[in-house]
Amino acid sequence: MLVRSSAHEIKVVPKNNYTSEPVIIPEKVVEIAWNNKYVIAKQYGMKQESPESTYKIPDETVVNYWILDTENVERYGPYSYEDFELKLQEFDITHLTLKPVLNYIIFEEEPLE
Repeated sequence: MLVRSSAHEIKVVPKNNYTSEPVIIPEKVVEIAWNNKYVIAKQYGMKQESPESTYKIPDETVVNYWILDTENVERYGPYSYEDFELKLQEFDITHLTLKPVLNYIIFEEEPLE
């Protein structure tokens, strides 16, 4: 599920409430797609807003791609676009198309079931 705790803190957390780093796709997730087995995502890296600030903003020069296997609770990535495309073919995930996260409902903090 998508979890949004601020404008820039949008991440993917498996619905079964795993919270450990190895199964979370970190912020800022900007594009996503999924089916019954996989979640795929495009994510921007984060950087400090300024040297004096602890507030982080997206760094659009750092683009990562991720694959989350929800059946086996495995995360793959971060990948470059080229490596991501190869992994999609390897896992036979050729029918999913990344779309902006704003096309989907985003839950604030905790999702409602």
